[in-house]
Amino acid sequence: MSRVLELVCYQYFHSQGLQVTPEPAVSGGGETDLRIDDTNPVYVEITRLGTPDTELEIEAVYQSVAEQLTGQIPRNKYLRLDVNSSKLDWSGTPLNKTGSEKMILKQVQRTDLLKLLQHRDGLRLRDIQSMSSDWTLREVIEDSVRYGTHGTFGADWEGILDKPQFAPILQTRVEAFEGPVISAMMGDATGGLVELHSDMNSPSPAASKQETRFLERIERKVETKLDKGQRESGEVNILCIGATHWLARGYAKSNTHPLGRNQQVKIQNTIHDTLVQHSVPELVGVVMMEDDPAKSLWVENPSAASDLVTAYESTDVTRFIG
Repeated sequence: MSRVLELVCYQYFHSQGLQVTPEPAVSGGGETDLRIDDTNPVYVEITRLGTPDTELEIEAVYQSVAEQLTGQIPRNKYLRLDVNSSKLDWSGTPLNKTGSEKMILKQVQRTDLLKLLQHRDGLRLRDIQSMSSDWTLREVIEDSVRYGTHGTFGADWEGILDKPQFAPILQTRVEAFEGPVISAMMGDATGGLVELHSDMNSPSPAASKQETRFLERIERKVETKLDKGQRESGEVNILCIGATHWLARGYAKSNTHPLGRNQQVKIQNTIHDTLVQHSVPELVGVVMMEDDPAKSLWVENPSAASDLVTAYESTDVTRFIG
């Protein structure tokens, strides 16, 4: 996995017009992964956290649900479901995949979600979920129209109130909309396509444990690489770590992915606190990447030598990764 990320990083920096040398030797023996020949040379060590079992299991759930729903939508349509991962079935260890699949599929079925999407191409189920659980969908729409609650929700859905084909759905109570799916969208596509994406809002106890494990894995990875010492003494060195996690989607770009904001702070603090415990003056900082150098989070090393920090700040590399 790290070798793939090394290639990705090589291609990325090379595409920015930088001269990149793979696997340069370092004076302490051995070699590091890349050297970027800028105004000052920048030595880059690259590694990746292994994909945790939980993330693979969630992806397997989404894939299975997508396959089952693909046959229920027109061949010229695309269906996207955003799922609050913390509301999946966490009764298993660490995830009950069969139970999670059933939760999603039953929610889609009992709300006639696919039929509702024939009226509008998008539905924020979280708007409905926030209403009184014993209300019907008709009452939710009428209340939203009358009082302007939930923005344009009422106006968007008022058009189905007098259509016979939606009469049974309008009697569905809010409690039926409860479940992992919090928004849905349908659009035009070729061949029929269904995708599910995590949009984690409020962590369950199981999710909180996964978050702690993820941060601990980052800490151990940083410590391992610091101890290994694949750096060039007296030169600018940075450590790049590729890491993705279902709880931390968008941590590198929290300005456009608000759900990643809390994770971004926690990741930064974890790396900072780990660096504080080790004096490594030739390491100017750590870059966390969501498997894409363009999606990177920079954490400076508080013990970095000031002259190397100055040298690094004069390079073009800082324009791309911090």
